[in-house]
Amino acid sequence: MDPLLHFSPACSGDALLLSGIARASKAHWRYPAEWMEAWLPQLEITGDFITAHTVITAQLGGQTIGFYAIGGEAPLADLLHFWLLPDFIGRGMGKRMFQHALATARAGEI
Repeated sequence: MDPLLHFSPACSGDALLLSGIARASKAHWRYPAEWMEAWLPQLEITGDFITAHTVITAQLGGQTIGFYAIGGEAPLADLLHFWLLPDFIGRGMGKRMFQHALATARAGEI
């Protein structure tokens, strides 16, 4: 049976957790350390960012394994962030998250 992925809106208190997921996901691709250092500001998710955008977390078995963020105004949307913990990359979770992000954007829930 496929694992069931649950989605829920992030709250500002999730900022540190989501920043960690973004950094871990980016590091998975083995970029040079100096590049990772340069990208740190873009990988920091703040409470203000979460409040200002549609930020959705993905949970599996009670663990937050990824998130995405959508900005813009309907009918246009921008995918601002899309991150998945490395242990879950290549297991179909990203596809499910992307499908959920598309459905959220199409529903105008941005």
